[in-house]
Amino acid sequence: MSQLCSYAGGFDGLEYFSAFQKRVPMILQSEAPECGIACVAMVASYHGHATDLIAMRTRLSPSLKGITLKQVSQVAETMGLASRGVKAEMAALAKLELPAVLHWDMNHFVVLTKVRAKSITVNDPGRGVRQLKFSEVSKHYTGVAMEFTPTPSFKPQDERNKVGAFQLLSAGSGLGNAVAQLVMLSFAIEIFAIAMPFFLATHRRSGASRA
Repeated sequence: MSQLCSYAGGFDGLEYFSAFQKRVPMILQSEAPECGIACVAMVASYHGHATDLIAMRTRLSPSLKGITLKQVSQVAETMGLASRGVKAEMAALAKLELPAVLHWDMNHFVVLTKVRAKSITVNDPGRGVRQLKFSEVSKHYTGVAMEFTPTPSFKPQDERNKVGAFQLLSAGSGLGNAVAQLVMLSFAIEIFAIAMPFFLATHRRSGASRA
């Protein structure tokens, strides 16, 4: 990542800018330190490199403190995305190449997907999709953002971890056996529930005949 550039100014008469041609997927972090790799995963997926947290962890395993802007840039580079850090005032967010990553709350990252005249939309890996007025954005946004551009080495692909029902049932963790036992137990309970009324009725008739 090169030295931070600066963006200043307003909307230049435009109502809003948006990453509208393609949808930016919402990828939620599993743990707090994973916000950075979750954001890179969302940006990469938008550009055509579909990925998820499982695949991203093989590229970079965040420490308990999370990852830095430099590490965000480095992991994006491994996926063929060139990054550029910028200092952008809130009034200049519309000039960013979307989707962009915003530094948030001094220790968090979110993906900026849309900028309107009075609000923005972000994919927050910790909270989901959020639409925020600029008065609220000012409480969180640190003024530092990162833009991403596919390089010639960028290759559209799908590296998401696909786990089907068969893989789950045959997993070496014993999950398959547990599921099978649960199914058998449920079946036995149903048979018992169906048979019980007949058993009780037969027992009553037998008792009445003896009397």
